[in-house]
Amino acid sequence: MEQAIEAARAIERDAQRESAGGEPNVQFVRALETAIAVCYWRPFTPSSSTGFLSAVRDGPPLSSGFNQLHHQLKTMRDRAYAHTDKRSGRDAGEWLQPVIALALAQRDRFRAEAVDVLRQLGTS
Repeated sequence: MEQAIEAARAIERDAQRESAGGEPNVQFVRALETAIAVCYWRPFTPSSSTGFLSAVRDGPPLSSGFNQLHHQLKTMRDRAYAHTDKRSGRDAGEWLQPVIALALAQRDRFRAEAVDVLRQLGTS
């Protein structure tokens, strides 16, 4: 989640620089858009080397808007990772703040679950 948050914030900084008269760094922004979708979904994707969050537990705990964005990011990840067509969803300016909020909420939820696990193990 930290990587997704930082990538979104970096796009915001680039947009601020551009609005102040700087040159846009289109390739940088495109790379970070891909990073946001891929990094956000990493904990929810099965891997041969690490565990992942089950489908039952992968839904954001907050609003239905977050739930919709959560699933939209999966679609974007699948498209952005494999394709760069017009339907790739590459328009980060419209979804940066909601992505940051969603990733922060997920990060906080993950941390709370980790604390609970440590408590159950008697190591807190």
